[in-house]
Amino acid sequence: MKRILLCLLCAALLTGCGKEADPAVAAAQRYQSVVQAVGDGTSAGVDLTDAQIAQAVAQLSVAGLTAVHVDAADPVAHPEAVTAFWDARAAGETAEIALYEVCRDGGLLCHTLRFADGADTVTRTRVVWRDGAFSVSYADTYTVTSLMLDGGRLTYVYDMPDNPPGTDHDGHIDTQETFTIG
Repeated sequence: MKRILLCLLCAALLTGCGKEADPAVAAAQRYQSVVQAVGDGTSAGVDLTDAQIAQAVAQLSVAGLTAVHVDAADPVAHPEAVTAFWDARAAGETAEIALYEVCRDGGLLCHTLRFADGADTVTRTRVVWRDGAFSVSYADTYTVTSLMLDGGRLTYVYDMPDNPPGTDHDGHIDTQETFTIG
């Protein structure tokens, strides 16, 4: 009997039973067919057009997720989620929102803004498409130093320790993000 239970436990571990997928990976999997139609992520690569990104954003929107094109030319899908986050934050309540930014390479950048105990943070999770599957490239949490909702735009600035001065070409990372809300 112990041997059977041990075998079942091993099988569950090997198949990932009970292991939750990262929410950002699960979001990307919702538009996997769009990415697969463009390339396998190896020799063919992926370079989504604006129309394909719009299709991916639409699929995320149907799932009720707050999503946007990487170039932020269009307003986010489900702006009411941003408003609900902002209202809860203004009331001093713990609040969280995930904004999914669909990238040209088929992956996405998930910006999870969180307000708790009077402080704002952002977890930036980068999902990439490689070898026919989505996976997390990095997930880092930073302190938000400025968060504004003004004129139909949500803007946050975060503190990235050891971010070198200069430009993107010098290794500097722009730590300000802006989303059009509506």
